[in-house]
Amino acid sequence: MRRGHIPFRQCVACRRRLEKDLLRRFVQQAGQWLPDPAQRAPGRGVYVCSPECAQHVAKNKRYRTLAPVAQAVWVRSNGENGNRTSSRTG
Repeated sequence: MRRGHIPFRQCVACRRRLEKDLLRRFVQQAGQWLPDPAQRAPGRGVYVCSPECAQHVAKNKRYRTLAPVAQAVWVRSNGENGNRTSSRTG
């Protein structure tokens, strides 16, 4: 049985390419970074793969203001472990 197309995206901090379902998406609207849990908000989105990358992204000038928002989302949604499982079934 054919599984179909699986979209991959790149984490802005570590540059790893992972399945889109395993990443968290953020969109900049009106100068603020907002989490996009549905991954459908308009505009260019950025993806972060882990709590460690949420902290690391603060070192990048372009995404410096994203770091506090990304860290809060990881802590709020998964606690400190940051594990997220895919909703896809094979």
